[in-house]
Amino acid sequence: MRRILPRLIEMLLQNAPVLFLAFASCKQDKIPAIEKIPGKPIREQTFTFQDSLLGPVTFVPVKDESAPPHEQLKIYLKLGDGSHTKLPDADINFIFHDMDAVSFVDVDENGLTDIIIISQYISGIGRDAARPFRMAIIYLRRTDGFEFDFEDSWRVSELAKGNLNIARVRTLFREVTRHAAKDGGTGKVRRP
Repeated sequence: MRRILPRLIEMLLQNAPVLFLAFASCKQDKIPAIEKIPGKPIREQTFTFQDSLLGPVTFVPVKDESAPPHEQLKIYLKLGDGSHTKLPDADINFIFHDMDAVSFVDVDENGLTDIIIISQYISGIGRDAARPFRMAIIYLRRTDGFEFDFEDSWRVSELAKGNLNIARVRTLFREVTRHAAKDGGTGKVRRP
């Protein structure tokens, strides 16, 4: 034990700059002006990312319990000048429960940074009314803003059958959009 402890301390000291940088890049500071946004920010899923058109922006998901149950997830982007903008609601007719993950990638390969969210919802009806299930929420970046892609979000979630992570969402999105392109995109998804 006497040999292991000094070696461990030496290793930690040698890697201190790397460990500090890893911690600093994950640190989530208090974001000014968040208090003006209605609802409770989901701080563990609040991140700054590089938007293709706006530059650095902060992604701020909020659970707004004053909204109807299926509209409680609100997504805001805090811009560099301190102002914020709200993304369109991801209305999928289920009750928002929690957010598991978010990623900022060009999922549709148009050169613009899209947003993939994996959230938990509950149906509120039936035998499994209170059992959370996972859904992919995909926001596609367009030159005039972000667009909630209901149909592809629904298709990806259905194909994944609850087994969702960011890499799987990206793979299934490519598969879904490739098949939609083959059939001319005629297969509309019916809202639950």
